[in-house]
Amino acid sequence: MNKAAWLLKRLTLLAFMLHLLPAQAASAAEIPLAVFAAHPDFTEVRLSPTGDYVAAILREDERSQLVVLRTATLEASLRLQLQVNQHVDDIWWASPRRLVISGALQTDGWSAPRRTGELFAVDVDGKNQIYLSGERDGQIDHAFGWMIDPIADDDHNVLMLLERYGARDRGEAMSAHKLNIDTGSRVRVATAPIKGQATFAADSSGRVLNVEVLDALGEHHLYARQDEQAAWVELSMPPNTRVGIERILPDGSVLYAETSTREPIKSCIVRRAAGTLQGGEVLGCSHGKPTVLYSFDRREPIALRLYDSERPRLMHLDSKHPDHLLLQALERDLAPDAVLYLVYTSDGSKAIIKVISDRDPGRYYLFDRAKNQVRYLFSQRDEIDPAVMSPRQILKLPAAAQSDAAFLTLPASGANKPPLVVKLRGVYGASASWTWDADSQALASRGYAVLDIDNYDGAARRTSAQVVQPDPAIGLAAALIENLKWLRTQDQIDGDRICIHGDSYGAYIALTAAVQEPALFRCIVSEAGIVDIDAWRKDTYLSETAYGRSLIGLYMSGIGSAMSSPLSAIGKLKAPLLLIHGRLDSIVPYGQAKQLMKALERESVSYEKYIESNEAHGFYLQAHRTKRYEQLLAFFDRHIGRRSTGP
Repeated sequence: MNKAAWLLKRLTLLAFMLHLLPAQAASAAEIPLAVFAAHPDFTEVRLSPTGDYVAAILREDERSQLVVLRTATLEASLRLQLQVNQHVDDIWWASPRRLVISGALQTDGWSAPRRTGELFAVDVDGKNQIYLSGERDGQIDHAFGWMIDPIADDDHNVLMLLERYGARDRGEAMSAHKLNIDTGSRVRVATAPIKGQATFAADSSGRVLNVEVLDALGEHHLYARQDEQAAWVELSMPPNTRVGIERILPDGSVLYAETSTREPIKSCIVRRAAGTLQGGEVLGCSHGKPTVLYSFDRREPIALRLYDSERPRLMHLDSKHPDHLLLQALERDLAPDAVLYLVYTSDGSKAIIKVISDRDPGRYYLFDRAKNQVRYLFSQRDEIDPAVMSPRQILKLPAAAQSDAAFLTLPASGANKPPLVVKLRGVYGASASWTWDADSQALASRGYAVLDIDNYDGAARRTSAQVVQPDPAIGLAAALIENLKWLRTQDQIDGDRICIHGDSYGAYIALTAAVQEPALFRCIVSEAGIVDIDAWRKDTYLSETAYGRSLIGLYMSGIGSAMSSPLSAIGKLKAPLLLIHGRLDSIVPYGQAKQLMKALERESVSYEKYIESNEAHGFYLQAHRTKRYEQLLAFFDRHIGRRSTGP
């Protein structure tokens, strides 16, 4: 029985149950590594506007399946199985019985699916399928489509972003269209005033009144207009601040998301009158971008989810709102030590509630407001038992930026002073958080402590007094070393058994730290690692897009071709190294791995390698992800674990 069939059978058995009746819990060490390496059972879970159906994506290595379940019985009304190498990327409810889905494709050079810009519409029973945008067998124009807004009160039209293939080369700007999901016809309703990556925002009636544009130089611009016939007016952003649109509210006011671009890094949600960035009410701020929770009728913000280098917490905005006590009760009963997310029906009578925590990858519930009833639906990872997972502690680091996020996962077995793996994240869509993390839990299940760090904000870039260098990685590495020396004194880990594991730019920092303080680390892992900034800038496909150049500028400012690379001091390494890379990687091309191997061989530094020919940036296929865990654990076991014999 394949994964999808097994899950659907499982769902039928779980109907009308509030909670699973758990079997005898196994220890975390007994969980196969393939379970940690597996794709989530469900992704992109969406509740229909009337609450009669719930749609979700079941993803496997070579294809995915769109499943629509009746919420009353959890029986499937639709199982849309795609062809090999074709995937559903995202789903939206456009009406109570009709969905829009976006497509993704596994193509040459990419093992993970890539969004194609194709949009489709289909009924809940699989009928009336229609192709809306993209390019397939000459059916429609050559264009990339993406949903802007399903338009809550319109069952026949949605707003979509449209970018014709090659438009940027021709100097064309992106546009927004009203798209009929029954016929496929469309009418253009807005065009961005300048070319670049555009993000449109519409009010509750579907009028496109704001657009944010990232231009070719990586600069952000925000425009507004009074109605769809008026001209765009650029809004002047406050100094050292990036402003985006969170949502246009039904009363016409706007929630702006404002993020400072200098120390201290802070993100705020501000409510203002439309078309102005002056004055207004600051609803709340945090180190990470706040998330807004709305009332059940979706008209008013009633709480913010804040991130302050700790577990996300809810800050309630209006204690007089009738949904205030209800939200508090749901949080108390379902997520006392977790985080909840809600998706409402159009009338606010029902909601899908997702609960996640450091030990739980995610559970879904259906809340019926009229009956005041909560019903368990399913888990995002059915084979993960939260009871045997390891808690993630929030650490306040003493060096450099005290606001940096750092999380320590200790083995649930309670082993005294376990060996430590330091995990440094990359900067392309990756960040450390308090919630469940597959890598940390897999290593903790085998007896390792994991220090997960996300320290790429401006404060962390300052160099220490002892090491004054222009490369930000020098200061980040120096701060990391100070923090590890401090952690060794806290009596939680074995300070003589530490390995460091960096991904992408995190590998660059890891190597920089290892050549600064070689005796501190017993082993090093460079995964999809950058080792030569100048060569990487020339070869990475990120440099070809405005968004990519913006990422480079935002996270790696100050790094130029004149900066030193850890390769120049690679001979200082005392610890063995494991190199992991995909040959198809276009974000950090395989040439970076070849440069590292050449330098290691030149300096006679011991290393091992795990190279996958059919993988890109971040392994996708479950067999390869499982083998990656096997390689990592064997490497750690030899140098700091059960089979290690000392430094």
